[in-house]
Amino acid sequence: VLASMQGGQNEVIKHGINGFLFDHYEKGSFKKSLNEILALSKEKIMETGRNAKLSIRDHFSHQHILTRKVKLLSASSKPGGNDHFPLVRPLRQGQIFSFIPTHDHLSVVIPYYNMGAFLPETIASIKASDFKMIQIIIVNDGSNDPQSLSVLKEYENDSQIEIIHQKNEGLAAARNTGAMHATGDFLSFLDPDDTVAPAYYLRGIQLLKKKENISFVGCWAQYFGESNDIWPTFNPEPPYVLLHNCLNTSALIYKKSHFLDSGLNDVRMIYGMEDYESMISMLEKGYRGVSFPETWWNYRIRKNSMAQSFTINSKLYLYKLIAEKHATLYAQYGAELFLLLNSNGPSLNIDNPTLNRGIYSKFAGSSLGQMFIRIIKKNKHLRPVMIKIYKKFVK
Repeated sequence: VLASMQGGQNEVIKHGINGFLFDHYEKGSFKKSLNEILALSKEKIMETGRNAKLSIRDHFSHQHILTRKVKLLSASSKPGGNDHFPLVRPLRQGQIFSFIPTHDHLSVVIPYYNMGAFLPETIASIKASDFKMIQIIIVNDGSNDPQSLSVLKEYENDSQIEIIHQKNEGLAAARNTGAMHATGDFLSFLDPDDTVAPAYYLRGIQLLKKKENISFVGCWAQYFGESNDIWPTFNPEPPYVLLHNCLNTSALIYKKSHFLDSGLNDVRMIYGMEDYESMISMLEKGYRGVSFPETWWNYRIRKNSMAQSFTINSKLYLYKLIAEKHATLYAQYGAELFLLLNSNGPSLNIDNPTLNRGIYSKFAGSSLGQMFIRIIKKNKHLRPVMIKIYKKFVK
């Protein structure tokens, strides 16, 4: 192999031993290395090939990587071992936020507005949790649907549940109200149409107790309802998290004192993304989080949900608010964000499984589909016909 020193092969190849390198920035380097190879004897070429094979086997085989991984994991999981999670971009030296549990239980806040059809399933999933010390707080944000109020009334005498009534102030304010009333050392939010797996809260709290430098945890999402896709969430590492929300922010588990310090939802985020902005606020303060690669959060996909009502204009408005509020953080990673935007495009174009509702969604999201839709909109005879078809078969 003759490879560039500016590529990843430079980490593997030792020039003249198991391969050859040239330098893009050195004039005549490619010609020099190529002539060196052409002048080799057959025996030397075979020897170089054997060395290359041994290098791959000894340093990059599955067994070698497995041995190194097991060694690392064993060292970090010993009793009394490493109490810090190995972040890609660690906190500044010595920046650890204190956390002293006094009430070793979890408060789950459910912001509630006219969602009576789904609430029983949500509460049942919380009560089925492997972690049993749970306080459930339902914040009724001015519901006016009789059926939803009737469902809520059924839980008034449940000793595990506290119901708080307030006038309609929006999702962000409802979450904040619940957080302020929470009595647990740990805090989580769950929308009234979603559910959680039994292991989620227990495993999340175990990690929060063990890792001093972690303030919140999340997990992968399993979609249900009108989609059965999986969303593989990621640890919220900058700069990636500043470009696009990569974590299940509406159902995270927090060290409550850390959330109250900098994670309260901004009520200006009237169209949504208040949970995403909350996480960025915590990251800017220095709090960090991780994601379990397990589908422990079940996210219901339905046509009339808040996420489905997003428009490009509302998204742009919300991203503008986030960028202005956290201008210092965005400036810190400006160069990397510039490269990400040019490599991947804006986050508006990043695939979102929550919007996948069958053939129509895939067609409308394609360039051919967009062109077809533009033609229909301009045709005064075809447009009303297609609207009727859309309402009948899609809505």
